[in-house]
Amino acid sequence: MWFYKYLFIFALFSIVGWIIELIYRSIRSHKLINPGFMIGCVVPLYGVGTIILNLISILISKISFEYKIIFIFFMSMVLLTLLELICGFIFLKFFHIRLWDYRNN
Repeated sequence: MWFYKYLFIFALFSIVGWIIELIYRSIRSHKLINPGFMIGCVVPLYGVGTIILNLISILISKISFEYKIIFIFFMSMVLLTLLELICGFIFLKFFHIRLWDYRNN
């Protein structure tokens, strides 16, 4: 049953992330822009990130200590940044696609 739970989380947040990013990018550029590298309404990075956040919160909820919420915040920040870095590296190295380009910012 856990497989279906995480499949649903992955699908839902991949689509919701795509919708939010579509709206944001389209408003900023005044034209419709597909935010993903795939055809369709999905950005898998958001689904994987949400599953990571869910797993972190489940693992940390079993531990009892005073600054749990701060630990969850920093652990999530580090792991999601690492996920984005690894995905960006893989796409640049193997597919020659630069997903995020912050050189002008």
